[in-house]
Amino acid sequence: MYMLSVNLFIIAIDKPRFGTEICYRLIVRYNKLGGRMNKPRVLFNEDNFNSDSIADGRIVKNFLKKLTSEVYSISYKYYSAYQDMAIGGFEYPLLHKERNLYSIYATAINKLSAVHLSEWGFNKNENEDLNKNRRVDFFTKYRRGITGKPTNFFIELKCGWYCLNRSASGNIQKRVQSKLSSLVSQLRTLRATNQKWDNHHDVNIGLMQIHGYYTKGKESFTCLDLASCIHDICDKRTVKNYLVSTVRFPDKMEFQWDKNRCRFISIFSTVV
Repeated sequence: MYMLSVNLFIIAIDKPRFGTEICYRLIVRYNKLGGRMNKPRVLFNEDNFNSDSIADGRIVKNFLKKLTSEVYSISYKYYSAYQDMAIGGFEYPLLHKERNLYSIYATAINKLSAVHLSEWGFNKNENEDLNKNRRVDFFTKYRRGITGKPTNFFIELKCGWYCLNRSASGNIQKRVQSKLSSLVSQLRTLRATNQKWDNHHDVNIGLMQIHGYYTKGKESFTCLDLASCIHDICDKRTVKNYLVSTVRFPDKMEFQWDKNRCRFISIFSTVV
């Protein structure tokens, strides 16, 4: 068994288009003590989120950063507990399918607010703007601080795997665009319901979790390349504000797959 230790160097790279990117260079060493990955750092890219352009913008931004941080934290606790059970391998729950992620995200939401429901339904007979019954993945009522006014958050989650191999890089933009279009469509439907429960402001949030995987020696795209791809395809008429939170893994770590490695996980968060 080996202990994984990480030396972290922070490098600021000035990129005029996206502002200053903070990149984490991970130097991996192994010691003969035990085998566990250190808790990954969360990197936030919030250059494209203007809090002043939306109602309760600072509250929304605070919520998104806290929520995604909790998602990563809970996922790491899962990974650590898996190791404690001496099962072996590197089981990381965020690498599972969309339905499997609901428990992680629901737990993270409950960390922020106990007022939370999953799979809340909207009946078309109660709303003339709906052509069929709908459901939202998560609902929570959240307030910042003890005296703050609560906000209703309606949250939709999407999950996508994106191969970063050079041979597949041409398909990334098309796949991201398809997933993002579906997410925006769901958020528009949510906005049409116009709930305003308890006369509190509604915020409709879309989360798109992204796995960047590759085969050793064939990698091409990085998490910054993917962020650039998302920026290029966002329709600024509808997706005016978004932020991206990312954790990166050491190159030598392998997760879940025999032939592929996971370089990073990103969560794209937007308000429509």
